[in-house]
Amino acid sequence: MSADIKASEIAQRYIDKDERVTQVERLGGGISNINYHITTQHHDQETKAGYVLTVYPEISDWWKIEKERVLRDLTQNDKDVLFPRLVDCGTDTQNGNKFAFILREFVHGIDLDSALQINMVGNIDWKSFCHNLGFRLASIHSSVTGQVGVISMPEQEAHSNWLDYMNSQISSEYHDLWDSGVNRVMAGVSTEDILHTESGLVKHLDESSIHISTNHLAHGDTRFANLIATNQNGLVEVKSFIDLEWALSGDPEIDVAFIENWLVFSSYADEFNQNRESFLKGYLTKRKPSETYQAKRKTYHAYRSLNYLKNVFLHQNEDFVKQDPRYPGYIQKHMGILGVISKGQSLEEFGIQSLI
Repeated sequence: MSADIKASEIAQRYIDKDERVTQVERLGGGISNINYHITTQHHDQETKAGYVLTVYPEISDWWKIEKERVLRDLTQNDKDVLFPRLVDCGTDTQNGNKFAFILREFVHGIDLDSALQINMVGNIDWKSFCHNLGFRLASIHSSVTGQVGVISMPEQEAHSNWLDYMNSQISSEYHDLWDSGVNRVMAGVSTEDILHTESGLVKHLDESSIHISTNHLAHGDTRFANLIATNQNGLVEVKSFIDLEWALSGDPEIDVAFIENWLVFSSYADEFNQNRESFLKGYLTKRKPSETYQAKRKTYHAYRSLNYLKNVFLHQNEDFVKQDPRYPGYIQKHMGILGVISKGQSLEEFGIQSLI
């Protein structure tokens, strides 16, 4: 039995009884899961619907099913929070094999990074887009959460507060590099260069700014590849936040810093930054930023860039920089961000403007 036929059988059991599956397409991506785009047709033969079916074969990943439920409970189905509608999730069995699954609505559009590059950059209504993005992000951040950490992840280390969590994450990134024994040089950056930034980060990061009184929901991975959007003649509109696996309970403003970090490597950073006031206005319609953001964003940028460099140096080799002409620049810029922070310099000196 083919994978597509299996997917159609699974989906058919959980969609509306008046619908039938008409097409199944295997989607790319997914390391621990398998994704399918499911197209259905209503019995009236005119109305079509789309779903995404995600199958988790390994028991170790089944906690992600509960996470989907928890996220919907946290946001209380707030219409301003753009998470894909959850149709069903749970466990099932096919041909004697038990697996977990998530069935969500299919959100039409393309990833936000691509949507911002369809037209010439000058044709985009940046003011409207930035306001919309700020509003949608703050809508997620308005949800109060519980214990600090990745939501619903089992067997994760317990942390007493957000500061403890962030210190643990940054320390873990350095330890992974130290313990690996890997000694590489890529794009003029060595493993040793990365490790030498640790003492400077410890010295210059403002821990007092990381204290928060109440934990809120954060997406946890706000790369623009994880947002779905449409571009209608330059009017770019966010339609959904996807890839919720790393959704966090803690300081939601880490998402804002991750967007700032993403912009460093984009072709539209200048246009976005020129309209950051619109982003802030959109954000303010749902949530007031903390007074300590200017200080703590350095911690979040350091963590993001360190995480990128660690993953590249541990899981790639020297041929990595030959695969794409942009990759050497990515490595050098992430190293540059770590460098200015470890020396006590401001992010503005590296050209990174604050969005809130």
